[in-house]
Amino acid sequence: MGALLDAVPAGGADHTEHHRDLATAIEAGGGGAVAASDVSFTPTGTIAATNVQAAIAEVASEAGGGTLTPGVDYPTSATVTLSSAQLLDLHNTPVTLVAAPGAGKYIAVHKVVAYLNHVTTDYVSSSGDLSVCYSGEEADPYSTVNLQRSADHIAVEAVQQMSLPAASMVNVAIVAAANGSVFTLGDGTLPITVWYTIEDVPA
Repeated sequence: MGALLDAVPAGGADHTEHHRDLATAIEAGGGGAVAASDVSFTPTGTIAATNVQAAIAEVASEAGGGTLTPGVDYPTSATVTLSSAQLLDLHNTPVTLVAAPGAGKYIAVHKVVAYLNHVTTDYVSSSGDLSVCYSGEEADPYSTVNLQRSADHIAVEAVQQMSLPAASMVNVAIVAAANGSVFTLGDGTLPITVWYTIEDVPA
């Protein structure tokens, strides 16, 4: 029995048995290269998240698959917190959330999560939203966030299907920008997390 499997606590719970099955599969796929120190488990059998990525990368390398790259082989995330001053000035100055990826590449957004930290004053706009979009494409956003809330608010945004000219997407940053009328007042902050991958433009 391998060291990784030995690290999984014994028990009859379904999730524990699933993790024991996973440990067996990892050791088999990686030729036993993954040690108990590479992946740890809580007493209830839950995999410790901080060790999972290293274990997966090692198994992939041992199996000849090479190193897995976040944002390329699987989605990664970037979080930017917009201040009240930035939110009130979005019409003039969009805020970069994910930097332009380079020539021949574009950013594919998978999910957007925003958290409005309401302080004392509501944001006010006659018809404005915050757009998460390609730079310069505020009217065609991946998702929108309504800032006009009177309390803390979480927005988990579905991503809209995109169909834009290549010039609007290739090597273009993802930004937070104003879509609609200007925001006035308001003193809350807005952390925005964008889950994305960087894709090659098809030849």
